[in-house]
Amino acid sequence: TTNIGLVVGLAVAAVLLIAVGIAAIVLVRRATNQTDGAKNTPAPAAAMNAMFDQAAAAVAGGAAEYETLRQIVQAVDIPVLANGDIDSPEKARQVLDHTGATGVMVGRAAQGRLWLPGLIAQSLSQGVAVQPCTDERFDILRRHVRHLHAFHGAIVGYKIARKHVNWFLEAEVGQNCRALRASFNALPSPDAQEAFLRGHKGFIFELIRRAEDGNTRTGLAA
Repeated sequence: TTNIGLVVGLAVAAVLLIAVGIAAIVLVRRATNQTDGAKNTPAPAAAMNAMFDQAAAAVAGGAAEYETLRQIVQAVDIPVLANGDIDSPEKARQVLDHTGATGVMVGRAAQGRLWLPGLIAQSLSQGVAVQPCTDERFDILRRHVRHLHAFHGAIVGYKIARKHVNWFLEAEVGQNCRALRASFNALPSPDAQEAFLRGHKGFIFELIRRAEDGNTRTGLAA
């Protein structure tokens, strides 16, 4: 299965490098592995090396490690991108400060949070970033669903849109929306999906508000 971070990162890297006049890109995907002490080094011909800095345990749901990446950055003279558990502006800055990497790639953390890469970029470039409000996030989702319909066509588009809406609901509400997700997944057409999102906007917002209130109370209790 193609890693979303790899595809998006390759596209972004291509744009960035073309902008500064670097024509050749070799994107090297590697996972660091602390369990056996092996350390992978980047291909010397690579114009940019994207290091998927994850220990073997991370593949099974553990946490990424960045010390190997820091050592690689010190050992090579090509730009290196860090990837692995980059899920917030704070985490991106922490990883960049620790590793000295040129930039970060965002993969699964952006599923359901389409605004996250922009939020991270704004924070890194301007020092501050404000997450879009609920209404803005929901509008981004609806526009994204329409783009999926248009790009993939009426027969396939609405099927692909299901998982994207599910990601959004999971990210915003958690597991307390299974009935809502089941209802959306049963819709038979793009028009039905768009009508559903319009008609259930208030209900979805209420679920998001409850989830945010619950997170706030949990944080205060901690």
